[in-house]
Amino acid sequence: MLAFSEGVVDDDAVGQQLTHFRVAEEFEHSINKLLALDETSNAESEAIVEDLITKLNFYQEQPHLLDPHLEVIVRPIVLNVRQRILRSPSNANNIQDVNRTRLELYFRYLYILCKVRGSKTIVQFFTHEVSDLEPFTSFYLSHATNSTWETRYICLIWLSLIYIIPFDLAKVDSEARLENRGKIPIVEKLLDRAKSCLLSSGREQSAAAILISRMLSRKDISEIYLSDYIIWTATKLKDSNDVFLVTGVLSSLCELCAYAPREMLLNPKYNISSTLLSTRILETFKHHAVARKLFSKLVQRVGLTLLRPRSMPRFLRGTRSLEAYLSTVESADRQSEKFYADQDQDDNAEVPEEIEVVVDILLTSLCDKDTIVRWSAAKGLARICQRLPAVFADEIIQSVLALFHDNLIALNDEALDIASVSDQTWHGACLALAEMIRRGSMSVANLGESMPFILRALKFDQKKGSHSIGTHVRDAACYVCWCLARAYDKSDLTPFTSQLSTNLVVVSCYDRDINIRRAASAAYQEHVGRLGLFPHGIQIVQIADYFAVGNRARSFEQVSVEIAQYEEYTHSLVEHLVNVSSVHWDKQMRQLSARTLGLLTAIDPQVAKRHLPRLSRLTKGTDLNSLHGSLLAVGEISLTLSRSQLSHPPIDLIKEIAAIVTGLDNYILDTFGSENIREASCHLVDCLSRSAWPKELFKNSLNDWRQLIKTSLIRKEESVRKCAVTALQTLVESHSISSEDVGELISMTELSRPAVERRGAVSALGVLPYAQLREWMQPALDALIASSRYRTKLEENDAEAKRNAIEAIIVIIKHLNSQTREVIPLEIFHMLTDHLLEVMDDYSVDQRGDVGSWSREAAMKAMLSIVQIVWTQEDSQQNDNTYVPDAFLCNMVGALLKQGVERIDRTRQCAGEALSALLLVHKESEGAAFYPNIPHRPDLAAVMPRNINWQSPAEVFSKMVPLLAIGQYRTQLLTGLIISAGGLTEALVRHSSVSLLNYIASLSSSTSPSLETILMCILDIFQSHSKKDRVSIPVLEVLGMLFENGTMSRWEDSERLDQMFRLTVLEGTKSKDPRKLGAVIKVLTGLGSLSDPNLTRKCTRQLLAYLCHPYPRIRSITADQLYFYFSTIDDNEGIMEAETWLLNTNW
Repeated sequence: MLAFSEGVVDDDAVGQQLTHFRVAEEFEHSINKLLALDETSNAESEAIVEDLITKLNFYQEQPHLLDPHLEVIVRPIVLNVRQRILRSPSNANNIQDVNRTRLELYFRYLYILCKVRGSKTIVQFFTHEVSDLEPFTSFYLSHATNSTWETRYICLIWLSLIYIIPFDLAKVDSEARLENRGKIPIVEKLLDRAKSCLLSSGREQSAAAILISRMLSRKDISEIYLSDYIIWTATKLKDSNDVFLVTGVLSSLCELCAYAPREMLLNPKYNISSTLLSTRILETFKHHAVARKLFSKLVQRVGLTLLRPRSMPRFLRGTRSLEAYLSTVESADRQSEKFYADQDQDDNAEVPEEIEVVVDILLTSLCDKDTIVRWSAAKGLARICQRLPAVFADEIIQSVLALFHDNLIALNDEALDIASVSDQTWHGACLALAEMIRRGSMSVANLGESMPFILRALKFDQKKGSHSIGTHVRDAACYVCWCLARAYDKSDLTPFTSQLSTNLVVVSCYDRDINIRRAASAAYQEHVGRLGLFPHGIQIVQIADYFAVGNRARSFEQVSVEIAQYEEYTHSLVEHLVNVSSVHWDKQMRQLSARTLGLLTAIDPQVAKRHLPRLSRLTKGTDLNSLHGSLLAVGEISLTLSRSQLSHPPIDLIKEIAAIVTGLDNYILDTFGSENIREASCHLVDCLSRSAWPKELFKNSLNDWRQLIKTSLIRKEESVRKCAVTALQTLVESHSISSEDVGELISMTELSRPAVERRGAVSALGVLPYAQLREWMQPALDALIASSRYRTKLEENDAEAKRNAIEAIIVIIKHLNSQTREVIPLEIFHMLTDHLLEVMDDYSVDQRGDVGSWSREAAMKAMLSIVQIVWTQEDSQQNDNTYVPDAFLCNMVGALLKQGVERIDRTRQCAGEALSALLLVHKESEGAAFYPNIPHRPDLAAVMPRNINWQSPAEVFSKMVPLLAIGQYRTQLLTGLIISAGGLTEALVRHSSVSLLNYIASLSSSTSPSLETILMCILDIFQSHSKKDRVSIPVLEVLGMLFENGTMSRWEDSERLDQMFRLTVLEGTKSKDPRKLGAVIKVLTGLGSLSDPNLTRKCTRQLLAYLCHPYPRIRSITADQLYFYFSTIDDNEGIMEAETWLLNTNW
């Protein structure tokens, strides 16, 4: 069941709401054009219809916008279809005078209209004259079987309208007038065909059900065919196991009971009630929800047929219309007294015996496993109660309330244990209560008995394995609360005001699911708007509106905290956090609960006084969820409480809290799921270390805290290590750290240690206070540099350890800030900056891909931090840039430019942001701004706007390629561009290669840079990365592209070309990579096509060798390239023979 809040749309859809049918004129023009086409223009007509359907589907969520235009967009097509059908011969087996394709297009268009706006609305525009009956029936009987399902659907819907004309069909049917056998042949044929459609699994099944109900509801047809049809349906329901037939039959019976006159259905001649109620659909089709739902629907309609309708609800004192309610509120009390005194005259009427069977079936369906069955049964019970005398209706309500008691255990404190109850039963019972309340069938006297169950259902949550169930029950309970506001007066709900208001506020703030929070908020708003009973209702509605509760974190940490300022709600909010959210199965809920408790403690410190001892006791339990939540909550409450001037807990309680970590069993800290306990324990240590309580109260627990942190640093879970590092930082700041511990951390970074241990140790080294531990600064930096260096051995080259080490360097620089130059010697600092530049060449790869990018991204951030912190603190007047020399700045920019044009979007984004921030770094002295001495800084700033999307190849490469004109950055930038242009990702290769090739093609010997300069730079990159596939393959790919576009033909440096040949041959030697060999062959073909005969001979000889390669694919590529090469040479007998040989050989 969806949240029922009315008139509210999702946040994401607010900006997409339409206000009118924007294409009305265009739509009308297309329809006129369609109708004007001749019969042979089927392709054009199909295109027009498809366009119309596309436009209609756009309005499927707001179909009411079509209403003012339906006459224009429906009627012309309907009249055209009618005209075509009237022209068709009644006895033809195939459509002759009618263009079949065109008709089917029209029927499809009409079906889409029915799908978008609803068949009940669209059918109003169909024709229904007496003259239509025989032609349309004949058309359907003759042509529908071999036509599309849309045609059959529209024909059946149309016929259902035609067959309610107020004329005797025996007189309209020409065959009936001729035969005069007491039968109506046309009806008989159509009924038989419609019954066969009930077997269908498509849309025509529902249309056939409607047609049958309309036909059999006529007096002249029912007298002849209804009895036989009831017998036929009873037989099928009893004997058939075909679920499609059964659902079709049930649909037709539901439509019949809804449309046919009550007097007709009660005629003993047909015996409808006893015939249909005796079927055992619920047992036979227990695995088919639709069949059971339709049976429940049929049963309720049979029951409604047996009972006389009431003119008005029995107990409804509110009103659905808020305007009407407000206009009559002054006289409500006076009218209600008369209303209750004036009992229905029908309360003493006799109730048919069949009603007991109906109610029994519907009560059983309330407990069904499928929501649609329970929902149908709930509505059915409410409607039947609406027609029953008060005494009998009250019995049904008591039966519904009894469903709540199944397997329910009442605890000593009047709480209800729902661990063993059925969520399906509670959901069905809540839906039934809501419908009964909404329809005015439940008296005020029953409210007191039902309210405990309603309030418990608002927080229904049953743990099932690693998750829970109960969302649908809580949603239904919100629906019940919403109905209460619309059905009862203030005086009726006054006794329950406090319970309802606080529970709805709690659910709207603290429920896990967004639709439940919004449903509870809507129910609360309904009560405030209609009754005004809830304290501070207007203010809370403004705080906890539909959009505010849409985000879970905001609901916990902002909305609930604002509401907690009203004391009527504070206690309930805190109680729920402590008793429910803190022990919730969802980890995020426990975390949010703890943070919120900390915020609420700041508002009301008495929260700690009431709940801190209990939470402290929970930390001694063994349930991991409760333990985790209580540890987090104790930490947050303690931190907030320690900073409060209003309340302080007893010293013994503070010591007890400090000893919580000591009391944790080793099994709890190491068992399955212990990572959550370690995170929470480290968080508790962090909070206590930051607290304002006297530090001497913690001295007996410090060793246990340190041991916890030490053992958590070597855990494999990254989240545990992060929590341990945070706890270590605050613990060291408040209680210092010994030299032995620092030395142990450094020793844990040795390459001989396990990778997991090194990951935690390097992170821990980053948070130590080196301003006080200056003697450890150099050893720590040496350890971090060694840990982040690229290693050839796989077990030593751990990606996470390298990344964490560089991130630790960033933390150190930021923490030292202005003391950086005092604490870190110049030589060590230069060693650090040189190392960071080396890290920019870390391209380590494992099964996860380019994990070296993690280190490169961290190094980029580290270098930026160095410039932002260290460079800005140096003396501008003396230009004493010893710590950050110009050479480092130039190399840093080159490295950033290279990373800014490489393959990984995330890495490009990081490099681009670092480069943009670097260009903005400056310091002021005597009113003047000084910028780092970055070569060509204005040129760099000009091509990189702040709003550039670095993850978009289309934006980045076109702006970055012109920077190749700057000599200082050319090699690094060109390397990055080549790697991207020779990559595998289609979009990346397309944008990078086009930008690069177009730039190179635009160069000449007279430009700056010249073509020769760029080509020699590419060759130098090729040589420096020889046999390194990460770069050499992209270089070969780019060289092949340059040969293809003719750029290489303008380079006449034979010495350099010969060097290219040697490097290319070297790359192909002993290689088994098909991609690499293919690129080698393309380059050799390009070199061979140049004018140097010596080079051509060597390339041809090498290509002929590849024709004998073991791989068929390589032989085939070589043959194709050789054929392309030979085709560019002047024809002679030898060349032609070679081309023929290459073509005819199966490579």
